[in-house]
Parts: sequence; structure tokens; C-alpha cells
Amino acid sequence: MPTSNASPPAAASADDHDSPWKEALELYFPQALALLAPALHAIIDWSVAPVFLDKELQAVKRASAPAQGRRYADKLVQVRLLSGDKALLLIHVEIQGRLSGSQALREFGWRMLEYRVLICQRERRRHKAQLPPQVYSLGVLIDQPVHDGHGSEPPPAHTYTYQDQFLDQQTQFTFPIVELER
Repeated sequence: MPTSNASPPAAASADDHDSPWKEALELYFPQALALLAPALHAIIDWSVAPVFLDKELQAVKRASAPAQGRRYADKLVQVRLLSGDKALLLIHVEIQGRLSGSQALREFGWRMLEYRVLICQRERRRHKAQLPPQVYSLGVLIDQPVHDGHGSEPPPAHTYTYQDQFLDQQTQFTFPIVELER
């Protein structure tokens, strides 16, 4: 029997549970948004193909703190709205109960805010604009504790608000979260 000199898959691939989700989001993007964010889906001009900005997203990921290990910001997509405006959609997926406890949820909220700010800064500079583009951030939690276990209903949606306050200064960022069971 011939032997193969191919090396076994890298350990990192074992941690890459969300690659299938990234691929599914890209392949079934309109359908995914119809399920996960129906109000957003309704204002997108689907006659114009969405543009997946993987290179731009990688640049944003490099701009964040690399010493904190692997971080997931899964899809950055440019769409045209029915109004004619362009918008950027940041879709962040967390897999397999990574968010256990309030501190983990707070860190997730911080990542969502951090990526949003970095995307806005990069796009504003790139287009030499006074203000950043419209950005919609959506958190998708898979295999998390689900608030409503009715199988035939749409996935439960709610919002999470990341807050940071010190003396008379406050940062508050609220974004929608959808919880899915595998």
C-alpha cells in the first residue's frame, strides 16, 4: 500500500468550526438574512449582488490586537439598499457555547463594537468621507442557551447592549443577536 507524505491537518483547522457557517452565509446570503434579520432583508435591493469584502475584513482583523488569539468577525458584506444608499453588514458568528457567563457576553459585545469602529474608521479614510458608512452589526450565536425553544418558530432575536462607563463618560452599543440551535 502506498504511503502518503502529506502532513495531518493543522491543529488550527480543528478550531475552525465556523468556516462552514461562513460559506453557508455567502452561498445563501439572501435566505440567511430573511431568516436572521427580516427587517434588514426587506430594505436591501436584491437586484444588486452583495459584495463580500473578505480582504477588507482581514485588514480590520489585523488592525485589532493580534496578541489576544484568534478572533472571529465572519462576514463583511456591502449591499445596496432600496433607498439607493450603500451599507456594510458585519455578521459575527459565535459557535458552540463559547459565551458562557456574563463576562463572555460582555467580551463578545466589545468585539462587536471594536470591529464596527475599525470598519467605520477604515471605510471613512478609504473614501475620504467626513462620516463613516452605514454599518449594521449582527451577532449570531449557535448552540448557545436559547431563550425560546419552539422549533417551528423563527429563531429568537433580541439585542445586547455593551456598556462601559467611567465617571461622566459612557459608551453604549446595542446590536441584535439571533440564537440558533444546530
